Amino acid sequence: MTGEDSWAQIEEAHNKDQWASLLEVCALHLKKNPDHSQAQIPQAIALRHLKRFDEAVALLQKTYTDPNASEKCKSQCQTELGETLQEMGRFDDARRAYDEAYRLAPKSTVAIIYRGVMELRVGEFSEARQWLNRALECPEGDFDEAHFNVGSTYLCEGNYEKAIEHYQKAITLDPNYDIAWEGLADAKRALEIREQSK
Repeated sequence: MTGEDSWAQIEEAHNKDQWASLLEVCALHLKKNPDHSQAQIPQAIALRHLKRFDEAVALLQKTYTDPNASEKCKSQCQTELGETLQEMGRFDDARRAYDEAYRLAPKSTVAIIYRGVMELRVGEFSEARQWLNRALECPEGDFDEAHFNVGSTYLCEGNYEKAIEHYQKAITLDPNYDIAWEGLADAKRALEIREQSK
């Protein structure tokens, strides 16, 4: 199996959420390509999904300090480290990891959105919106996801009109964004119930 073949298998396992398979194909790929630090990121993602958090953290920290790792790779490491730490309930450490990812790649929406989503999950809606709006100012990226999450901050606060506005923007960008359609339906129904109770 060539490096390209194993990388294709890594992408396939990751896209199908096959975490044990992803872990194994990453190990095989790295055995044949030990200097390919980029492959350690999906390996750490697999470890996180398999609830092997300490191993994921150690691997991401190792990859981050690898002198061969690119700035993009280091930013991705910090983003994934933030996700792992967040899942472990270590929110302050997760914030620091996301902030470092943002420092390394300030025009990448990924770390910015993840940081905003974390703030949303812990109920810091205003802080979440600040991060998510920062993602919307980037030259390119996952704007549908940013709008969806801004909508979710408003939904949580009961500002259904603003939630509807952002869910509609997310759907305009990606008409197949199922969860945005669900959020839109929820916000419209909640607004309708509120109006009926007046």
